[in-house]
Amino acid sequence: MVSPIELEYQESVNFCNAGDFELALRGFSNIFSKKVELLGDKAIRRTYVLSSWILMGKYYFPPALDALAAVLSEKENRLAQDGTNSEVIADIKAIKFCLNNLDCALQ
Repeated sequence: MVSPIELEYQESVNFCNAGDFELALRGFSNIFSKKVELLGDKAIRRTYVLSSWILMGKYYFPPALDALAAVLSEKENRLAQDGTNSEVIADIKAIKFCLNNLDCALQ
């Protein structure tokens, strides 16, 4: 069974492939704003979604990188309020790694 995160990711990739970067960005952002329970969905978010977001920002739609930096800032603010949220910590580490190493994206 395909999870809602996987479906939203595929839809966002389809938007990106069609050149509709605003809708793709909205989808990627939405995936990162959701609370994710399933381990597989967490992995999808921190690998495929992040890689696609970075590739889109690096090669096609630079505002996507600014949007990802804003997501990072929001998560850091959330962590400052609740310093024990391991999911937020993991997201922050993944986003920082990719923003500092733009070649981290899956090729």
